[in-house]
Amino acid sequence: MQLCLLSIKEAIRGLEAEIIVVDNNSQDGTVTMIRRLFPEVVLLINTENVGFAQANNQGVAVSKGEQICFVNPDIMVPGDIFKKLSELEERLPDVGGIGPRLIDGRGLFLQESKRNIPAPLIAFQRLFGIRSGIIKKYYASHISEKSLGAVEVLTGAFLWIKKTVFQEIGGFDTAYFIYGEDIDLAYRLKKAGYQNYYCGKVTAVHFKGESTKLTSFYKKQFYTAMTIFYKKHFKTNWLLDRIVWVGVSFVSSVQFLFDKKKDLPKNKELMLVSQNQKLVIKIEKAVKKEVALATLNQLPDLGTNNIEVIFDGDFVRYDEMISAMQSNNTHTITFRIRPRNECFFLGSDCSSNHGEVVLLG
Repeated sequence: MQLCLLSIKEAIRGLEAEIIVVDNNSQDGTVTMIRRLFPEVVLLINTENVGFAQANNQGVAVSKGEQICFVNPDIMVPGDIFKKLSELEERLPDVGGIGPRLIDGRGLFLQESKRNIPAPLIAFQRLFGIRSGIIKKYYASHISEKSLGAVEVLTGAFLWIKKTVFQEIGGFDTAYFIYGEDIDLAYRLKKAGYQNYYCGKVTAVHFKGESTKLTSFYKKQFYTAMTIFYKKHFKTNWLLDRIVWVGVSFVSSVQFLFDKKKDLPKNKELMLVSQNQKLVIKIEKAVKKEVALATLNQLPDLGTNNIEVIFDGDFVRYDEMISAMQSNNTHTITFRIRPRNECFFLGSDCSSNHGEVVLLG
């Protein structure tokens, strides 16, 4: 959350904007951190976890702007992202939502950035891993990763939309607790005559893996959300109901078998992108390994070396970090970020692994 807010704060500099955080009864000190470090943030505190959809609707209800951008707390944005999306919105016809190209903590493209409406046959394909040239693909592969184009579904992890449009279609459906609400919103936008756009020219980082202990629960929630979606938007019959029910039950019962951590190369060399020699000493003391200083210009020469790159937020801008991550997204290179003026660095290498936070003395 802290890295997310720091990057957003930098990105709205010079813009008429506000940051609204809705806390869903977190128990990790988030509220205290926000009050201490970000007093300008509009903070709404729920006494229970009301779910993604309801919490976001709460935030919109108190917002003052004409545009809304929904951002997950594990997102890091470049400094020009809101300016670019605002300018893009003005040029696009019948625009509903706009979503950027998302990469993970290793710089790899996240396909959920652009998807198709999961009609029943697509869902069946997705649930059981069936591949067919006849069945429409789950991901919107008709648009290349770095292009601009119309898509059916954008991810709710980062979604830009006009406030009037969002309110016109009734906001997020609170029947969804987590997952499915972005698909439902996209489908209603489409039925209302709006078009959703994927913008591959703008990139943000979506760190994943912060909730690994609850992965099986979240996956079960995803498939349960699909059940809600089908019953709401598609004419059901006993066969469709049976397909969805079997799929939900099957995935819910065996998905934990696939929640295994991915093994990444160990014993990495550490490289700090900074000009701060004192920080080198602090990191070496914390991790008990040697750390080499480097510049951004040296990163393209890393090749396939087994290296962990640590970006120092005091010397490297967020857009520079994101650019470097994209340019070095190999299996052997991982990334960590030390936010400006902070005594820790963090990162996440895989959606099925824990994220990592290292405290510096």
